[in-house]
Amino acid sequence: REKRVSMATFLGGQICAAFHDRCDASIFKGSNIRGGQDYGENDEFTLEVLQSELADIDIYLTELPGSILRVGLRETWDGPNTGWFQYDQDVKVDEEGFVVSVAGEPLDENKMYRIATTEDFFRVRDGPTIGNYYKQNPDKVPTQLYPVYDLILRYLAEGWWQFLRKKFDTNSSGRLDQVEFSKLDINSNGKLDREDIIHALSEVASLKTYNGEYSLVDHILASAGGRSTASGRSVSLHEVNAAKSARFFTSTEL
Repeated sequence: REKRVSMATFLGGQICAAFHDRCDASIFKGSNIRGGQDYGENDEFTLEVLQSELADIDIYLTELPGSILRVGLRETWDGPNTGWFQYDQDVKVDEEGFVVSVAGEPLDENKMYRIATTEDFFRVRDGPTIGNYYKQNPDKVPTQLYPVYDLILRYLAEGWWQFLRKKFDTNSSGRLDQVEFSKLDINSNGKLDREDIIHALSEVASLKTYNGEYSLVDHILASAGGRSTASGRSVSLHEVNAAKSARFFTSTEL
């Protein structure tokens, strides 16, 4: 709430990346993240860490002119405050605090940038230039929301499923055949379920899950094309090959 912190930079990048090509930058106020913990090289990023660092917030996708974005962040940096703007790694500012680059490209003051943010982004009190833009253009304030934990978990799960699928697609055909699928299906029940995904993550990626915590595992199965059952999700070979990787999410899907 008084300086840029690496956890906010990292999580902002993950939030923006979760929208794939629908997001140019992630910007949110410091009150939404704790950012006070130091982590070592061997520390693990777990669901518990995510929940301890990031408030249970909703994410909005909005548009903001480059001319407003250029000057809007620095207005919150005159001292410690809950409205101190944090931003992702692909937003660059100069020594005076003006935004000069977004998503790897020089800032264009005439461009409308797609920003992933939180509800308090639109508040005038601690970000007057940005807040007043939305006060004067209330139609630009979005109503669709994306719960942040599900958003990040679905993004991470999609990546892990593509990793597993590529790992077990030994002939690089882009599809899993019955032999390849059976190597994932360790309990030989004809479907991939929690047990199979947990085993695969442990064997090929040295990842572990806590007993009874299946959030990421269920999202991986959903990315694979799985359907909900009483004991979680499961997915057949046909569903795996028929499924398409989700490129964006809607509020009803989350």
